[in-house]
Amino acid sequence: MININLDLETYNLLPQLPDIFSVDGLAENANVSILLDDMDAYQTSLVEYDGQAKFYGLRDVVKMHMENLTLPSPACRLRIMVVSGSETTQTSEVYVIYAAYTPGDTTAENYIKKHFLSSRSYFEVPEGAECKVTMMVTESGLTPYVFAVCQKDGETTARKISLETITAQTPCVVSLDMAPATVKALVEQQYGTDIGTILAYSVYAGERYMSMFVRRDEPEVVFKFRNAFNVTEMAYIYGSTKIITDVSRKEAICMHRKSYYDEEVTRKNEVTTEALSDEKAIWFNELFTSKRVTKDVGEGLEAVVLLSDITSEISDSQDAVNRHKFSWEYEDKQMWVKADDHERIFTEQYTPVFE
Repeated sequence: MININLDLETYNLLPQLPDIFSVDGLAENANVSILLDDMDAYQTSLVEYDGQAKFYGLRDVVKMHMENLTLPSPACRLRIMVVSGSETTQTSEVYVIYAAYTPGDTTAENYIKKHFLSSRSYFEVPEGAECKVTMMVTESGLTPYVFAVCQKDGETTARKISLETITAQTPCVVSLDMAPATVKALVEQQYGTDIGTILAYSVYAGERYMSMFVRRDEPEVVFKFRNAFNVTEMAYIYGSTKIITDVSRKEAICMHRKSYYDEEVTRKNEVTTEALSDEKAIWFNELFTSKRVTKDVGEGLEAVVLLSDITSEISDSQDAVNRHKFSWEYEDKQMWVKADDHERIFTEQYTPVFE
């Protein structure tokens, strides 16, 4: 009888997944299939020796599948099937949650019940920007709620609203729209009054909670990237930007007339962040090491961005100020320009004249 010696929980974080497992009870060589979300993600043959064989690299197989640019996923279902001669056996189906971090002293199931799929405890969100929080839900009937701090006519109030109960078949991955404009609209709809300005709010879902602080100023640059849990996250970066353009070309002179050929233009954007908290500074490294970073270039289009020249030094000294410095450019070398980035020439008071 074939035995697959692999100890797995119902839910497993990727770093907790064993990288090696053995198969015993073999009478001949075995064919092993790694099934992820019912897809045959990997196949190999193991050579039997004294009734046993070993498989190496399970964690890497799962990681590469989940990082695949066409199949991004924070969680997948895993089964292992072994065929040897006329005998077939397979493991029970379990879940693997992508993670770049290894939590100590807790199981994966307890971790995902207490955390959103983000390494941060708070976000700073521009007033008109989008913001989503993602979580894995293992039990149906969960009702998230939001506490919002609002200010109107100099008076500050706190409002509580309940969001829709999650009725999807579990386990599942759920994203909640927590943009400042969305929260403001939900609070005003429930209370039937204008609440003024949203200053901050927190979302609670079971044992999970996350705080958002609303900023009135606009960020220097905005990226979308895959975070440490393979979830698309927004990076609103405040600081200063410098555009560096380098023109390289060869020169030719014919009949006393000069011309150029083999011209190459490179354009990099150099960013220096504002002073960062320790948590935010560490989180920036997820952006720097992300498998995919994009930037909105208008009309629903996103261009892939490459980050380089990264300087990331984080110090806990009271005298040090944490700032990151890096450069970015578009992968396709295009110089994308958004037409709506430019303000109107005339101010409000002159508008009627020209209309």
